[in-house]
Amino acid sequence: MSARADFQVLTFNEHLGDDQNDINTDFTFTGQRSSKKIFEINQDPFTVDGYVEYQVSHVDELAHEILINDKKLPAVDIFRTGQGKHTGLQTHTDVIPGSFFKKGANTIQFERNGGDNFLIHHVIVHWRELDP
Repeated sequence: MSARADFQVLTFNEHLGDDQNDINTDFTFTGQRSSKKIFEINQDPFTVDGYVEYQVSHVDELAHEILINDKKLPAVDIFRTGQGKHTGLQTHTDVIPGSFFKKGANTIQFERNGGDNFLIHHVIVHWRELDP
């Protein structure tokens, strides 16, 4: 049994928070949760962990969550980037348990659980699947 790696690049360009005017941006304001983005796994997933790389800015709290197929990733998901003139676009990585993946349509979504407002830029989801 052999496996291959695959990935999907997703563009969010979304603003999460409770104040639409808190950050000067043209990103779509979505409130507490981002939109759900779909990535397709064409073969049976290999039962090993995958990972997500994500670009965010203006993050000042550690309570936010990343959800794969409506399941929250374990541990801290979204790391601080600073606020105001002290913020910057940062790329971080988090582990996705292999059991979260399924063959076919999978979803990723971000959930705001803190008191800050932040931006989600681009996301890359990586997984392994069995060779056909």
